[in-house]
Amino acid sequence: MTTLTTLQKLARSSADHLIKLGLSDSCSLKLVSDNVQQYVLQRERRVGRENVIKVGMSAFVTEVVDCDPSVLDVDDKLHRIRTSQRTELTVEKLIDFMDFDHSERIGVLQWLQVLVNYIPQLESMKAEVALLFRTKGAKIPLPHTRKTTIYPLSTVAKNENITSEFCDALLDFLAQIGQTPESYKRRLVWSGGDGLTFEWHMQIKVYMRGESNPVEAFTLLEPYPESWHTGATHLNLIYKTHWGSLLTDDPSKLGHSAAKINQKGPQNVKKVNYYPSLYTVLVVVDVCMLDCWRILLGADVIFKYFDDLEEMCTLPTLATLKEHVKTLFFRYSTQKGYNNAQTGRVPTEGPFAFAEGRAWTPPILDRSSLPTTAAEAEIGQPKYGGDQCLANSIMFIHNALLCREFSQSVAEGDPGRLYECIKCMCFSFAGSSHGKYMGYMLEMITNLELQLSPALKDAFLRNILINPSGKAGRYMEGDLYLEHLNLELEDMIKKKSAEWDSPHLRNVIAPNTAHFVTLKNSLHEGIGLAKMRGCHTVPHSRPEVKTLLKTYAKYNLHRLRPGRHYRDIKSDLNTIGKGVKVLMEGKLKKWISESTRMCYVAPTATIEEALHAIDTELAAQRDIDGSNTQQPTPGIVSYRDGELIVDVGAEDMVNEEFIWEGEEEMAAWSNENLENEWSLTEHADGADEMDNQADGVDNDGH
Repeated sequence: MTTLTTLQKLARSSADHLIKLGLSDSCSLKLVSDNVQQYVLQRERRVGRENVIKVGMSAFVTEVVDCDPSVLDVDDKLHRIRTSQRTELTVEKLIDFMDFDHSERIGVLQWLQVLVNYIPQLESMKAEVALLFRTKGAKIPLPHTRKTTIYPLSTVAKNENITSEFCDALLDFLAQIGQTPESYKRRLVWSGGDGLTFEWHMQIKVYMRGESNPVEAFTLLEPYPESWHTGATHLNLIYKTHWGSLLTDDPSKLGHSAAKINQKGPQNVKKVNYYPSLYTVLVVVDVCMLDCWRILLGADVIFKYFDDLEEMCTLPTLATLKEHVKTLFFRYSTQKGYNNAQTGRVPTEGPFAFAEGRAWTPPILDRSSLPTTAAEAEIGQPKYGGDQCLANSIMFIHNALLCREFSQSVAEGDPGRLYECIKCMCFSFAGSSHGKYMGYMLEMITNLELQLSPALKDAFLRNILINPSGKAGRYMEGDLYLEHLNLELEDMIKKKSAEWDSPHLRNVIAPNTAHFVTLKNSLHEGIGLAKMRGCHTVPHSRPEVKTLLKTYAKYNLHRLRPGRHYRDIKSDLNTIGKGVKVLMEGKLKKWISESTRMCYVAPTATIEEALHAIDTELAAQRDIDGSNTQQPTPGIVSYRDGELIVDVGAEDMVNEEFIWEGEEEMAAWSNENLENEWSLTEHADGADEMDNQADGVDNDGH
């Protein structure tokens, strides 16, 4: 039996099995789809042999677990839509949906987690803190080693940017799971994708509503936005809000810290490389929190402080640390802490009282270099009494902890915690330029809270994450897994001059993509290398931590220095506060009006006219916020031994523990960033000198 024959039999067997699952009374399926494309170069160009972009769509399905198929009742969902309280939604109700007690517990635990992860003397507490996350901090914990069975579908040569072709692709995917106009199960099929794919799902349901058949009208589809692109968009928001530049003199800026630890800046802060950027954010926020711990404990150097306690046999217990940790949480990672530092209205005692730092000496600015309006604005202005630098650092900690909790809740497999992050991110998106994702999150929250039965809501959350490896700490988002499968498909079509719907690619390669990933790992097992990883181990970050701790201590970053500010005093980085404000001022009402029309108004035009209208309407939106062109750089996020691990440059093979090297991809990433950034090794001394001059200290830090 040849390899090709075996692959064909596997594909046919999988296709038959999927149809049986789709028509089964005891099983239901979840669909995740995305576009897939590859630029194919011709080695010898001739007439009819041109370089082309092969565009198509790919998808996979998984079985819905922990769910009674009877809760996926289409008619019950339609009834709930008609009787929904969507039009009565208010900002106050959105806030009421949030579990603030849970957010406080998680925030407090994160402050504990950072300390026990970085202080060697407290390493024995890591397991206990990890247990607190899984007990007191848990919402909907999934089984640690529950393995998700993945069924890749056959690809189609359809362009999702053209609505009529997107419609054809969805019908093709539904047919592969047994849902055809002639034969179907009248129950909901969850259908996920990135933000723009989710929007097109919603649009196509509106414009095809005139069809009488529920399959052709897509009544069976229940669209939802997958999570990875949401988290990536929030990471972009953090960079756009807090980056500054690599040469900034403001120590609260992310760019200032990145320069100190030799991290390259992004080419575009609106769309950053995911894994390297996530690593930078998590390292910087960890050290910011350690510096806050240092101040609270009254230490000069936090590592020496615990060394001395160990020598005197007076190390603190976890109960003792818990007495301090709430003060740190409220003081340095809450909205009120930010507002206190920004306005200068700081209490002298209590959890919101900051330790005082050196008197602030403003840097000498050349007013001739400032815009005329800015120079004139400073004349006659009252003296600023707040500490903008401290306030900005508090807001960075607040946003970065939300980013960390998002990643950690995914890796640990707790969709309840993930959903709490999404509720908070909705306000951040509303207060930023990511208005499209605000709409996606509002639709998701409204659907879950107002339009689904409690049983269906619970079933959805329990199935939003997948774990192809079946290993603890290796849960992941469906759209991220599909991006990994697409890399295999794109590599395959690059070697074969074929279309996405060619018989070989559609009927042999695509249905076996997940097997190819597993096979690479099985080969290692067969030659006795099962325990060996395919790349270097993740390097530690101790030098970076020590460098940043010295920097923050030198500038008194987390001590109150009234009057401290750099450049524009009026800048406000509180995107959550802005989001609440703009939603109250009418943005929420506008969204309700538009989304209600989408949910309840049937089209009066013909199907052809409707499809043309939607293509025209979305044409201008494909390259703005919500675009699905962002792809993950090589890397993996996992949760091991109580720590969130970001392995930059490793290609996650997603089904096994070993990871392929990503040397070529990382080299390309480094070269691209070096083109637009100065060499840090050449300018490090100059940057330090500029920092010292700006803060009024000499080269010895005095």
